[in-house]
Amino acid sequence: MKIKINLFRKIFMFSIFTVIFTVLTSYILNIFFLDNFLIYGKKHAILKIKELAKSKLDDEAAFEEFVENVKDHTGIDIVIMNEEFLKKYRDSYDDQSFGNNRNNENNGTDTSRNNNAKKNKPPRKIPKEYWETGKFHMTIIPNTNIQLLFYNENISNNSMLSLRTSISVIKAHKEEMNIFNIIATIISIFVSMILGRIFSKKITKNIEKLNYIARKISVLDFSEKSSIISEDEIGELSKSIDIMSDNLSSSIENLRNFASDASHELKTPITIIDTHAQGLIGGIAKDERERMKYYKAIAKKSREMNEIVGNLLTISRLSSPGIKLNLQENNFIEMLKDSIEKYENIELEKDIRWDIAIESSDTILCDTKLFKIALDNIIQNALKYSVEEEIIKIYKINNEYFFENFINGCLSEKVEKLWEPFSRGENATDIHVDGNGLGLSIVKKIIELNGFECKIEVRNKKFIFSFIKIN
Repeated sequence: MKIKINLFRKIFMFSIFTVIFTVLTSYILNIFFLDNFLIYGKKHAILKIKELAKSKLDDEAAFEEFVENVKDHTGIDIVIMNEEFLKKYRDSYDDQSFGNNRNNENNGTDTSRNNNAKKNKPPRKIPKEYWETGKFHMTIIPNTNIQLLFYNENISNNSMLSLRTSISVIKAHKEEMNIFNIIATIISIFVSMILGRIFSKKITKNIEKLNYIARKISVLDFSEKSSIISEDEIGELSKSIDIMSDNLSSSIENLRNFASDASHELKTPITIIDTHAQGLIGGIAKDERERMKYYKAIAKKSREMNEIVGNLLTISRLSSPGIKLNLQENNFIEMLKDSIEKYENIELEKDIRWDIAIESSDTILCDTKLFKIALDNIIQNALKYSVEEEIIKIYKINNEYFFENFINGCLSEKVEKLWEPFSRGENATDIHVDGNGLGLSIVKKIIELNGFECKIEVRNKKFIFSFIKIN
């Protein structure tokens, strides 16, 4: 059986694990690398000090002051071993007495203490590598276990500059460092437990609230808002969920209205078709002329239903998030002429003329098939609602395309409502213009999908539709 661990415990355990892992890593680095790291640092310091010491050899007072300062601040001894010293101690030297008499060697000539120290003890021969120059060496002083790091360099044919320091202090403080690390570990774990509990509780509390909101949304209840104020990803998620809730609520409401309007629009032609079909079956139409009237009414309403269903499918396809556009450069005038030719019968019937003030070479980047649907709807609407024997103007100003025509009747409602599906102006009813109110909704979706912005306005009994490229 799979054990379920809630988020609070996961965050809490992770914070404790992070502290323990950090401390263990510190221990391992201390054990295996600390000595080498400190020795490396000492070597680097010795080489640097050696160059500074060489630059001060010409001034004895400045050199002595420099040696004392280096000793006080870094613990590095600087000794000049002259020819007499090298001759006396190169072949025989007591390591312990060397450690006790480093200050005497600074002069390179005072050997009295060294001689006295050797009266009761035979001198011990020191390793040859001690006298090697240009290299670092390490040695342990007998009876004291003091470990020295030293470096020699010839400064003339008769003298040698020797720099040395004790590295035993590193080991001497290891025990104290380990005790300090253990105390620091206990304190860190204790503090991280408290802070981890507070922090994880805060995070999980917000997530629980978001989870509650999400469950509400899943059952189409949009009444709850998260309203979490936090300048992090949780705060951003809270805002996104609130926005999603509002959008879903609005979309579902629009869908309900759309379904209601669609069913209403389809109900009328279906009822008429059914009534006329029943009349034909019942023999109400006595002669061929009467029957023809019924046939024409059924055919007309069938076409209306077919148009409504086609438009509904178009709107559904345009609203799909996965829709892909095939953008191409198209000659705008050619596309316009194709649309005008489709509705030539309305143009001739109403004796309408066209005033097109757009260059013949004008091109537009769009999805050809979709944009033709939009242009067809724009031209059809302009012709259907235009006053007879008037002029429809099409022109372009600063890359914005305009379609302008005089309209019959008036539009008392807000023109922005005309974008909504199944919305028609009062003038459509007044002058008995056929339609279902889906044309402008389709036009708007297509225009915006192709990267344009469109708008409509009514001014001085003129209906003006325009669109312009925005990206």
